[in-house]
Amino acid sequence: MAQLPEERGAAGAVTLQPWHEQWGDRCQLIWWLGINMDEQSLRAMLDGCLLSDKEMEGGPDAWSRLEDPLPSWDEVHDSDEDSDED
Repeated sequence: MAQLPEERGAAGAVTLQPWHEQWGDRCQLIWWLGINMDEQSLRAMLDGCLLSDKEMEGGPDAWSRLEDPLPSWDEVHDSDEDSDED
């Protein structure tokens, strides 16, 4: 909704996301579905990916130089290999 011009009804519109003064309703959501997942570990890992206030001030050029703290998508875990054997 933040992207829409006022004449299209963005002003005062109801959104599903909380409204941020600077960013409007822009956000990213990640849904994780699974059995016996360690929610605290997942939250801690994702929280570790958040930018600090100082990093935010650096802007997109500085962000592109940051190391990606998430594991590679190609990484295979022991539990992944056993999941198809049931």
